[in-house]
Amino acid sequence: MSILIMQQPIFLFERKQENSIKEINTSKELDIIKRIKIVSISILYTLSLLLFGCSTEDKTNWTESPTFKYDQMTMYGTEGKFGIVKANGEKDEPEFPAKQGRLYDIYFLDSSKGVHENDGKKYKMTATHQNSTETVTLYEWDIWSNKSGAKFGFDKEGLWKINVTIDDKPITNFIIKAEELK
Repeated sequence: MSILIMQQPIFLFERKQENSIKEINTSKELDIIKRIKIVSISILYTLSLLLFGCSTEDKTNWTESPTFKYDQMTMYGTEGKFGIVKANGEKDEPEFPAKQGRLYDIYFLDSSKGVHENDGKKYKMTATHQNSTETVTLYEWDIWSNKSGAKFGFDKEGLWKINVTIDDKPITNFIIKAEELK
């Protein structure tokens, strides 16, 4: 009988130890499961950002922007913000001849700003061709009395998106068509 008594406590001890081992294993398993969930969620979040949030696909509507009238001049740009008019060249040639430079008059048309509010600020015009991801700087200069000039050209025909900034702050963008001279 004494042997039986001795074995029973040992058995209980082993059983007790077994339960604590199971508890430890269960808590370790839960910790591993939590870590797997966190890693899985992180991976899904990163993938969704890459697929949807950081898309570099150009969403530009590649149609020529409409012209508008300002002081009896037909302008290219964005009415009420920015306008550009060819200052030299032949009347019967395209406004933006491809592979040739021209002189343009630049107008900053935001009526909410005073005539001299942009004085001394630097504007910059950049352009991207419809079939390219490369952006080229067309012109960069100072503004005086909401006017400036620019001399630039386009190296190939087709649609170009022109972006305009003042002191590196975006003002507007618009689409023009550069055409070969005939």
